[in-house]
Amino acid sequence: MWKIKYKPNTNSHAWITLDAYDKKSQALAHADKVSGKHFKVYVIDPENNMIWSNYC
Repeated sequence: MWKIKYKPNTNSHAWITLDAYDKKSQALAHADKVSGKHFKVYVIDPENNMIWSNYC
């Protein structure tokens, strides 16, 4: 599963799983869409490697 995780406001918040997808393209599209609404967003692959984020 490709998972989207986010922090709602600041670094002091824990990471929250937003959603999970079977396809990489779906996860990336949704992460890009919500990235402006959350402080930090990232996508991890099935092996738990970060493959995309909206921060450095």
